[in-house]
This record gives sequence, structure tokens and C-alpha cells, in this order.
Amino acid sequence: MSSHLPAPGFEPNFFSDYSIILDHSVADVFTVVGTSAGHKRVTRLSTMCSGFELLHNDTIAISQASSLKDVSVRTASSAENEETPMRVLPRQFFVLQETAPVLFGLLKVQVTLAGTLTWDEEFKITLYESKPKSGLEILVWKRRVFERLEEKRTKVTETVRGKCPVWLRGIVQRQTRSGHIAHMDAYHTLF
Repeated sequence: MSSHLPAPGFEPNFFSDYSIILDHSVADVFTVVGTSAGHKRVTRLSTMCSGFELLHNDTIAISQASSLKDVSVRTASSAENEETPMRVLPRQFFVLQETAPVLFGLLKVQVTLAGTLTWDEEFKITLYESKPKSGLEILVWKRRVFERLEEKRTKVTETVRGKCPVWLRGIVQRQTRSGHIAHMDAYHTLF
């Protein structure tokens, strides 16, 4: 049976919450923004993204009473070929390269992140989790919740929780907040 941690799986020290409304049905928005079908396009919207590759996919199992809102499943064992009374959800592995400005933009540092995107079609929730393949330990846990407002209007709310070295917290918090808003504000270009 797969194991999972309470969300976000670590003690966060940077945060961002933001919502947007898209003039498209929840089914369309969820497929594009919340599943592997649109993950590459969504990720490439970030100005820091300099490379992206989808890897293998599998499934994970969470209890019937659990929600992706409340767990961390990046490191959970696969539920492939398991007979289980638990809820089985798809998980997509990926590698992402980000180029981040440091020292007031004088230098740019490339970081390679390994991550997963897990989604729950029934409850319209997506969970993005990543960590660097090497170097500084900057963990990101991002939850997307999709809410139908009207037939062709969908609210997308993202919650970002992360952990980084204390000495980087100020700059990471500022970049997370501004980058998060800019990234989500570009979602409308996917439709």
C-alpha cells in the first residue's frame, strides 16, 4: 500500500496563494491546467522555465477519506498492479530546468528540478511537487483547486508552500510571489 505524508511534507518557510477566473468550462480548464495533457504548456508559461521534459507516469493510492489537498505524494510508492480499496490517482513525473536571476539580476543560475504532477479528476484538484536534482534544497508543494462558477467560468486557486535555506528565504519569497502571480495571470493564453 502506498504511503503519503501530511501536506506539504515539510515545514514551509515561503508561501503564495493566488486565484484567477478563466472564461472556460471547468472540464476544459482542468484538462489543460490540471493534468499531464497541458502540463508542458502550463510550465513553459513561466519566464524562468528554460527546459521541460515529461518522464514516465504511474499511479498512487490515497485513502478514500484523504484528498490531494491534504497530502504530499511525490515520494509515495507506485500503486501499479495493486489491488486496493483506496483511491488510485494518476501521477506524471517530469524534469524542469529553471534559470533564476541572482545578485540583483547580475547572474543567472540554472537549476534542474525533478517533480511530479498528481491529479484527482473527481474532485478537480492537482498537486505539483518538486525538488532540485542537486544543489540547494528548495522544495515546492503547489495545490491547484478548480471550481465551477458558471457553465463557462472556472476559478483556479493555487496554494504554494515551499522550503529553502533560511539565508535565501527573502529572495525566494519575493520571486515566488511575483512569479506565481505572473504565471497564473498568463493561463488565459492557453485557451
